[in-house]
Amino acid sequence: MTPILREIIKYVILTHHYANMNHCFTFSFVVLMLLLILDALVFKSFTMRDIKKWSPLVRAGRFQIPWKLEASLPGIFAFIRWKLGSKHVRCFCDAEHNLETIIPEFNNESRFEGLHATWLGHASLLVKMKGGVFLTDPVLNEHHSWFGIKRIMPISFSISDLPKINAVLISHNHYDHLDSATVGALNERFGDSLTWFVPMGLREWFLQSQCKNVHQLTWWEEMQFKTEEEEESFTIVCLPAQHWSWRSPLDKNKSLWCSWAIIGRNRRFFFAGDTGYCSSFQDIGNAFGPFDLAAIPIGCYEPRWFMKFQHVDPAEAVQIHLDVKARQSLGIHWGTFQMGAYEHPTEPPCKLRQVLSSRNLGNDSFLTLPQGGKAEIYPCNECARVFRAEFEKERHILSCHTGVHIWTGMRPIYPTILRSNYRFIFECELKNRILPEFFAEIEKAIDEHVLAGKIIAKNILKYIDVFNRAVTALYGNLKKYESGEFELNWRNIVEEFKKYYHSLNLVKFEQLFEVLYRVWFWIHFSNQASKFSSCEDRQRTSCQVCLEDTPSCVCQEFRSKIIEANNFLYNGTFIALDFRIPELSLLCLRIAQGMVRDKIVIVVRRLEEYEFRGLQNIFSYLRKVVFGWLYVVMGRKAEDPFEADLDLCAFLLRCEGNLQMATFEIYGRILISMVFRLIETFPTSYQIWMDLRYCMQRTGQSLDGDFINEVKKFVKLRILAQNTTTTRILILYIKLYRALHIVFIPDSLATGIFHNIQAFLKSRCNLLSRTIELFRRPRLMKYLGQDLCFSPETFPDECTSELENKFKYPVESLMDRPGIFPATGKNFITARMLIDVSGSQQEFFNEYRKILSTKLIKKFSRACPFEYHILKSIDSSANSDHLYQCQMMIRDVLNSKRFETSYSEKMIRDDVKLMPVHCIIASANSWPEFAKESLVLPDSIGEYFSKIAEYFKQWKRSRILHLLPNLGSVHLHLGMNGRQMLYIVEPCCACIILQFTNKIEISIAELCEKLKAPYKEIERSLNFWLQAGVLGSKKNASWYLRPSSNWVAQACIGRRPCEEIGIEDELTTSEEDAEDSVNEYILSLEEYWPTIRGWFQRFDSLTPDRAYLMLKILVRQKEMLTVDIVKRYFQMKLEQVMNDQKSDTEIALLCSINLTVGILVIIINTIPFSILLVMKKFNSEISLVF
Repeated sequence: MTPILREIIKYVILTHHYANMNHCFTFSFVVLMLLLILDALVFKSFTMRDIKKWSPLVRAGRFQIPWKLEASLPGIFAFIRWKLGSKHVRCFCDAEHNLETIIPEFNNESRFEGLHATWLGHASLLVKMKGGVFLTDPVLNEHHSWFGIKRIMPISFSISDLPKINAVLISHNHYDHLDSATVGALNERFGDSLTWFVPMGLREWFLQSQCKNVHQLTWWEEMQFKTEEEEESFTIVCLPAQHWSWRSPLDKNKSLWCSWAIIGRNRRFFFAGDTGYCSSFQDIGNAFGPFDLAAIPIGCYEPRWFMKFQHVDPAEAVQIHLDVKARQSLGIHWGTFQMGAYEHPTEPPCKLRQVLSSRNLGNDSFLTLPQGGKAEIYPCNECARVFRAEFEKERHILSCHTGVHIWTGMRPIYPTILRSNYRFIFECELKNRILPEFFAEIEKAIDEHVLAGKIIAKNILKYIDVFNRAVTALYGNLKKYESGEFELNWRNIVEEFKKYYHSLNLVKFEQLFEVLYRVWFWIHFSNQASKFSSCEDRQRTSCQVCLEDTPSCVCQEFRSKIIEANNFLYNGTFIALDFRIPELSLLCLRIAQGMVRDKIVIVVRRLEEYEFRGLQNIFSYLRKVVFGWLYVVMGRKAEDPFEADLDLCAFLLRCEGNLQMATFEIYGRILISMVFRLIETFPTSYQIWMDLRYCMQRTGQSLDGDFINEVKKFVKLRILAQNTTTTRILILYIKLYRALHIVFIPDSLATGIFHNIQAFLKSRCNLLSRTIELFRRPRLMKYLGQDLCFSPETFPDECTSELENKFKYPVESLMDRPGIFPATGKNFITARMLIDVSGSQQEFFNEYRKILSTKLIKKFSRACPFEYHILKSIDSSANSDHLYQCQMMIRDVLNSKRFETSYSEKMIRDDVKLMPVHCIIASANSWPEFAKESLVLPDSIGEYFSKIAEYFKQWKRSRILHLLPNLGSVHLHLGMNGRQMLYIVEPCCACIILQFTNKIEISIAELCEKLKAPYKEIERSLNFWLQAGVLGSKKNASWYLRPSSNWVAQACIGRRPCEEIGIEDELTTSEEDAEDSVNEYILSLEEYWPTIRGWFQRFDSLTPDRAYLMLKILVRQKEMLTVDIVKRYFQMKLEQVMNDQKSDTEIALLCSINLTVGILVIIINTIPFSILLVMKKFNSEISLVF
């Protein structure tokens, strides 16, 4: 919500508060609602367009700031000039200040509903919010680095004194913000229960420090974090900052720097880290503000010509405080270490107070604390500041209160002379506390919660209309009652509205109307009672209306009216009249109406995010924003002299339960109604339609007979884009069974309907196949679909034209042809579709990176053109950050090929015999994490890799390669007595079979000792060779080599053969690559040889044409199978038999081959492995794959 609109709404509400309701209500209410709608449609979109979410630049592996800089990072000459300068010996005000340290109390704190932060020195803060404890930039030692910069303010506690910490936030890798000793001590104490959030590039450092739960994020990236004990959910957001990173001479800016935001259910905290001033803080405030507390650096700022780029001074810190819209800020990064700045260590707080005074801000809006001091942040700090000034003479201090019990403890501490001026008290609270709280709740509910599509449908809109009409009618009735022209009659009012809303549930309607009636009745009489609020100050019994101490004040006549009305309306139930209730109730109802309307707009815009969890969000929103506030307002009975008997809590819970049940029914019906649209689109669905209609008619008595027709009519008005429809069908298909259960259908009926729909969908419009045909990307979708665990099923060819005719737009217009035309925004359709199917953008690209990693390791540089082509097909502006990592993986493979050429030439010059080994160098930030297991390779391979490591050290200085031998694949030619068999296996399988060249029997224990591999890995590899018929096992747990006649002649046992998959007429491949693809496909037919051999024995003759028709039923890649490939495969088998010198009969039949036991020959053709590169000297890691 825009600040200007916020102030206008405050003015309207306050004006209504003071004015006579007869003149002001209609105008203020209409203006308020118009402003809320205007903000949702205009101001909101304008504000979001103004937010510029910068992403860090990455050049040559180093991060750079993307925006235009007012000052640059100082160079070596500026550094020397800075070191030669002189420092200030005292504060600029010439006063003596002391650095104060107190001992913090961590574990003696009761459960806290607000937010508080304990400053532990420098940038270390212990932040406690409801349900979570966080630590920022922990440096809890006397020295912050190995080269010995010591604290000037000693630490007053130990790490063992800290309470249970849920997460740690790291802003960057400078030694005064990241201390390895502190990290090790925290990890030792809390272990795996501690979660670390670090900027991009620092994860490997923490993994080496034995930290397990480490998450690295880049700017504007969010992550949900849930604490285990409290089960509270927080959103952790990585945000921009202007700084740099350095931990060793060679790793400058190789990791990112950032600020952080912690967004809880009720509170928001911002940690600026270490930063210079930039415009991104305004974007942070617009996107995530206002913050309840912000931690902003204020020290190490002199001289400005040297420090301006990297550190803010107090004036710029105050500007950040305003930019991020912090209600209160805390100064950090001062007075702990002697950082080399010119200002005196005690100067920053003094200068900060001067800046606050010059900008007319109170000192309590931006605090500085002693080390170990605690800042407790409540919602009413500004209110407290005003009251402290008013109550200075009588030394009364306003007791701040939590957000749960709003008015607790307020009245007893007001000075007697101000008790009659309760309008001033309420105005201050309304302006400085209540409105900001409400607006924060509004913005949070609108921006963070995604409601399930259309769950606020026609019935709920009717309730909103009832609210508006009831407010107007009740106001008019109350004014008539006051003048004696009208007698209050509750039943008449209810019957009047029932005429227009006969379909509403009567019980719910009366309950909601009762709430409105109470609120407006109180508002009317409280305004009248305010005229009599000025009474003399003497000892009396307190009146609930005017706060005067009189047993017979002038408010008694209004009290008698309240008692009379309550007796008439609620059968003797008395409700206390409190001046604070009406304004808050009015505000709650008005804002709730605006929120519901804004929610409807958001629901329409976010139909793609139609998720079941949206139901839980809407309940949380209603409970917190509507029911919660009403309960606080109406449920205060501690000071009620009438001791009301109404169980308000039970009443609100009953309303909430009824609304929840109705919403679940709406959710289920909407799911089924969208299935109606799907089924209506295709023929032969009349029986299913009748079944669903029967199902819907049995969902409840409240369902009108014309409901199905209304649903059909509504759905026809909504025309969705092709990709949205396809994704919606897939999601509905998955969730249909749940929806049928939600609307209370018997299990047997729901199961039968579900199976009918499932059979219909599979036979007539398979979901993924439909997508494939629409986008004319069969091989692309098959390529991604198989690896992403989809299950595409083909459907009859005659359905293809029928499906395409159902869409208005031509299929060719949906996406440009990548490889021929440059990628455009239309590629977003395919990308959005795949991401929706996977669940989220992050989940899709995480899974795709694993797929890409496997394919690149298998095929090396041969796969790069095609994989790059796939990336271009799903490229869009929304995916740029994720796609960058995939592009870096492909670039690594190409760079690896250049390195391979370089070291091969070097080895030839050094007379080193080359081996057929190919390597991949992988960037740790882009490639997924590799599984690391120990394995001893053959000596020749190990020596060869050691030579490669030496060459790499010369090629890239100060880096050492370590072999991870468990990754990659090995091509094995096993030969016995002249016969050779081809296998593609993992390195562990190859090393195991190599052990049988010298021994007949080997036990698992011996293999584990020789290969240094885990027992489970050895056992899995042995079972692989057992299934292949190469090895056998004995009862004494020993393994032996079986005769070659038992071997299964199959290439790539236990794996899917490597495939060269292209896109039809869109990817230009070389003749060599095409021939390799055909040869691999021919080898893959080896798995069908037992079946083909049976055909030869069963039939008198088997021509290639007949074999082609029979094989097409069996093989997976039907599009590659041709008669020519079948002929070439038969020719290959014939040559194998001729080489084995078999009889003519066997040659003619191509039957089974009898082989005699001979000498085992193993040839290792290609071994791609994984290598970890470590810069030992400076303790920095980069993962590589060879």
